[in-house]
Amino acid sequence: MELYMMGPGKQQLVKDTAPPPPRSYKCAAVTLAVLWILSVVIELGVIFHRSLFANNSELENRLKDMENNYSALQKNQKNTTESWIAVQRSLLANNSALQIQLKDTEKNYSDLQKNHKRVTESCNNVQRSLSANNSALQIQLKDMENNYSALQKNQKNTTESWIAVQRSLSATNSALQIQLKDTEKNYSDLQKNHKRVTESCNNVQRSLSATNSALQIQLKDTEKNYSDLQKNHKRVTESCNNVQRSLSANNSVLENKLKDMENNYCAFQKNPTRLTESCIPVWKWIRSAAVDVTLDPDTAHPSLILSEEGKHVRLGNTRQALPDNPERFDPVVNVLGRQGFTSGRHYWQVEVGEKTAWDLGVARESINRKGKITANPKYGLWIVWLRDGEYKALADPSIPLPLSVKLRKLGVYLDYEEGQLSFYNVETRSHIYTFNDTFTEKLYPFFNTGVLKDGKNAAPLIIRPVSDRD
Repeated sequence: MELYMMGPGKQQLVKDTAPPPPRSYKCAAVTLAVLWILSVVIELGVIFHRSLFANNSELENRLKDMENNYSALQKNQKNTTESWIAVQRSLLANNSALQIQLKDTEKNYSDLQKNHKRVTESCNNVQRSLSANNSALQIQLKDMENNYSALQKNQKNTTESWIAVQRSLSATNSALQIQLKDTEKNYSDLQKNHKRVTESCNNVQRSLSATNSALQIQLKDTEKNYSDLQKNHKRVTESCNNVQRSLSANNSVLENKLKDMENNYCAFQKNPTRLTESCIPVWKWIRSAAVDVTLDPDTAHPSLILSEEGKHVRLGNTRQALPDNPERFDPVVNVLGRQGFTSGRHYWQVEVGEKTAWDLGVARESINRKGKITANPKYGLWIVWLRDGEYKALADPSIPLPLSVKLRKLGVYLDYEEGQLSFYNVETRSHIYTFNDTFTEKLYPFFNTGVLKDGKNAAPLIIRPVSDRD
């Protein structure tokens, strides 16, 4: 029998006429066949798992590990082949060593079977993990589809809202164009009116010129009449003497009435805290100075809400979009009356009701309208107020007003020439306080509603007409 042995780097032909190999050769051949089958099975398993989990990154990593193991097995197989050649050589020398190696090979085969079982279990675990991950991914995909559907609905609603805004802007633009046309028309009418006024002024000038000429003629006539009047002066003097004698008879009656009025007025000045029955004529005299006061919307803070007739004012919850003209108060919630006073006596009444805070009085025309306002006469403000249940006259310094009854209707009396501003409880006809000062500017009725606090003080200030029942 001729046997070709593969040595390292050479070939050698060995002639052996010995008897046939023993049974251990067959066992070795079976072992090699089994190893080859195992390697094939492992390779098929790798190919199967590659095709089954091609898109799974985690499985690919594990497959790479298996490929590395397979590569190691191939290296082991090569080493085993070399070992087998060495075994063949060693079998020629020592059959017992081959038997020992066969036993080791059988043991390795048992270990390979166990390893194969563990690999199979690992593959099953991987399959179950991938199945669970697939279910979780499907749930996430459904959630993403639902979110996408909701986003589409929101986009549709946003588109509809934008279309509505565009329509509103278009309508507003149309209205502004109409208003612009009306303004242009009004401007044209103003130009025409200005032309007519200019012509009227020219006519007035011509008329004044003609009147001046007529007055010169009339002056000459007046000089002539004066001469005639001198002649009639004697007759007029005699008539006046007759009238004086007639007036002298009635003078005593008028003097007595005047003394009574003076006595009542003096009593009022000495003790103005209560208008008793003896001072009723003085109370009537104060009420005789009643004026019709209305609120000026051009001076009102943007958060104040005025009634159409200009008699009510209250503090709103929102700031109105009003022009920031120089007359308007901001940020203090004040408003002035339309009527300004530079002389005379004036009286008006304001209902404060159950309000918990307010300021009332007069303000001079030059009072600061923007920013902080100092409330005392030095800065052009003569007022009384209610804060936290306490009444005060804001003089310099402030004066507490200990009222015995709650004030629901306040009377304000202004005597410009005398420099007096007095406040009265209308319901009890009692005097509250009087400012004495020298007025040099136009004065306006002053109103402050106070701020809202804990949902209170929302009631309005109401300008009430003066009646005989007051």
